[in-house]
This record gives sequence, C-alpha cells and structure tokens, in this order.
Amino acid sequence: MLTYRHYSVDPSGHLNSGEWFAAENDADAIAQIGVQHPNELCEVWQGQRLVAKLSPAKVTARLERA
Repeated sequence: MLTYRHYSVDPSGHLNSGEWFAAENDADAIAQIGVQHPNELCEVWQGQRLVAKLSPAKVTARLERA
C-alpha cells in the first residue's frame, strides 16, 4: 500500500483540510477520493508529487452532457 494525501480546494484555489489515506496505486487513490468526496474540488498528492486534480462530480456530469 502507498500513502497519499487528499486536500480539498476552496473557490479561490487554496488547499484546505488535508487527510492521509492508503491506496494500492494512483488509480485506486483517485477512485477512492472520487467516491468519498464527489462534490468537492480536490487534489491528491503522494509526497511532493501531484497525482490528480479532481473536479466535483456535478460539474463533470454537466460538462459531459454539453
């Protein structure tokens, strides 16, 4: 298992409320955060490496329909 950190991002782009979690790989980490925080703009980090920036599911769904 690898250690990752999730941060929520506020509307002005500032990182907030980081929390540690474990995942098998990057894809698993992204999937976990997508399920646990579907309505948040957030970033997933592993150490100093930015793994992903995730948009809220509601925004993504609207964009896919457009």
